[in-house]
Amino acid sequence: MTNTDRILTLLQDGPMSRGEIARRLGLPGKKTQWELMNMRNKGLIDLIGQGRFSRWCLPGQAPNQVADLVAQHEQNVVTRYLSGAL
Repeated sequence: MTNTDRILTLLQDGPMSRGEIARRLGLPGKKTQWELMNMRNKGLIDLIGQGRFSRWCLPGQAPNQVADLVAQHEQNVVTRYLSGAL
């Protein structure tokens, strides 16, 4: 199994940092970075965020912040209704 295959399999669990990917696969940091950048250039994976808070993920796996905010608002409306506030 190639490193690309191993990374793709690992990212099926969700977005991860470069350090976490390197630790789980037992790869050096620079080798992991090279693999990730190569995979990103081929369109196999995406990068979410910047700097130390960035995470690598499969395409379409990035969180949808708008959907999360709508869900949070709807939950708040439901919670207020059930509590009798509405």
